[in-house]
Amino acid sequence: MLLRSILFSSGLATILLAGACQPETTHKESMMYQRNDLEAPKANQIPKALTIHGDTRQDPYYWLNQREDPEVVAYLEAENAYQEEMMSHLKGFQDKLYEEIIGRIRQTDMSVPYLDNGYFYFTRYEEGLEYPIYSRKKGILEAEEEIMLDVNELAKSYSFYQVGGTSVSPDNKLLAFGEDTLSRRIYSLRFKNLETGEFLEDIIPNTNGGAIWTNDNQTVFYSVKDASLRSYKIFKHKLGTPASADVEVYHEADETFGVGVGKTKSKKYIIIASYQTLSTEFRYLDANDPDGTFKIIQPRERDHEYSVDHYGDSWYIRTNWNAKNFRLMKTPEQRPRRRTGRRLLPTATTCCSKAWNCSMTTSYWRSARTACYACVSSPGLARSTTSILARRPTWFTPPATTNLTPISSGSAIPPLPRPTRSTIIT
Repeated sequence: MLLRSILFSSGLATILLAGACQPETTHKESMMYQRNDLEAPKANQIPKALTIHGDTRQDPYYWLNQREDPEVVAYLEAENAYQEEMMSHLKGFQDKLYEEIIGRIRQTDMSVPYLDNGYFYFTRYEEGLEYPIYSRKKGILEAEEEIMLDVNELAKSYSFYQVGGTSVSPDNKLLAFGEDTLSRRIYSLRFKNLETGEFLEDIIPNTNGGAIWTNDNQTVFYSVKDASLRSYKIFKHKLGTPASADVEVYHEADETFGVGVGKTKSKKYIIIASYQTLSTEFRYLDANDPDGTFKIIQPRERDHEYSVDHYGDSWYIRTNWNAKNFRLMKTPEQRPRRRTGRRLLPTATTCCSKAWNCSMTTSYWRSARTACYACVSSPGLARSTTSILARRPTWFTPPATTNLTPISSGSAIPPLPRPTRSTIIT
């Protein structure tokens, strides 16, 4: 099983076994060290000089980074065989330890459903199965479940399988999802007709795993990676055309920046985000005009970080411009620049405003103990007209899901309740 293979082929298994195999009364040498008949594999040393910043160092094992080299594969297989043989006397204990570990995991579980475009979406797991099942229900939670993807079925032909981002078209008929079968976070985009259950012929390799739909239900934007696995280009794909015909719409030439693509909460605009540690930059395009040209919101500047979302007829910009701990601003739809913005929430003076992730609506939130604000687009939140389910991160306890009551933009800003046993949804 996947979890078992991860545990007992990693350092975690070595730590667990080393700590668990101590005899109750006397100490004696481990059986692993009594296998003098086994010789550990030895990797060849091939001279390789690496020079950077005027300094040269020797790395005789540099050749091992060639993942597809038959000699590298053979060496790794020899290491795995050696590990299996050296630990073979612990097979029974491994089985016992594995059963104890999975016995502490809730195997039948479900995420908090969230409402989007007429459907409640959720992910669930079934006992005895290793992969998630992506489902939805139309209109109400009591409706019949529609299984969009049963990853357990998709994974049957692979030793490794992972689904990346899932995205449903605006007309609710098509599903885009990323598929990784190599365990390198390099996904191929695939598409499924949710009405017929058939998979489309379109397959797009070497992506980040997410696809963003335009409002024509036929066009998606996605990002691809370079050799260092940095997301650096955004492409546009039209269903029914080969991936080789996809159009490059943006290239992030600065190697210190990554790039991603998304959609505003209003579903009106496609967003391209360029980001690094000290700076961000956003571009936008009308989602009804997939062949249009992206416009820049605020050109990048060192030490200027901002994020954007759109709601109603305005842009909401969270920025650290003249605000060390960020502030929230509102700008006209046709002029989304910081100098045209009106301040909605002042900067916090005692903490950073990244403390909460809340649904972007006309409601605003702050923490109970300090003036920490956040109004950012966050998938996976259940949204309705009466409440918002938000997850609160913390350094000291597991993330908590909290039910919040919205307020109008003209109302006073209430404190956000700290999660308690009664507000945490498990």
